[in-house]
Amino acid sequence: MNKTDLITKVQLRAAEKGVELSKKAASMAVNELFDEMADALAAGEQIAIAHFGTLAAHERSSRTGVNPQTKEKMEIPARMSVSIHPAKRLITRLSDLLGKGF
Repeated sequence: MNKTDLITKVQLRAAEKGVELSKKAASMAVNELFDEMADALAAGEQIAIAHFGTLAAHERSSRTGVNPQTKEKMEIPARMSVSIHPAKRLITRLSDLLGKGF
């Protein structure tokens, strides 16, 4: 699923609940959600979404890597990354869908 698919799903779910939501309004809602989440992560905050999981920004330290084409060693600089710790309910749902452990 990409962002456009998500916007369409938001619009359809709203319609199922009797709420008229234009494509533009659904797009604005999704964009605002992502902007707020990005701002919170950039400020060092964690984002906890019930039944989904917790997102947190963390710094990945620099490391030495190898260019697979030239086999030359190179320094990979430190950078910020986002991790998600999935909620038990999400893990259970995925396991049920896949029919095996996740």
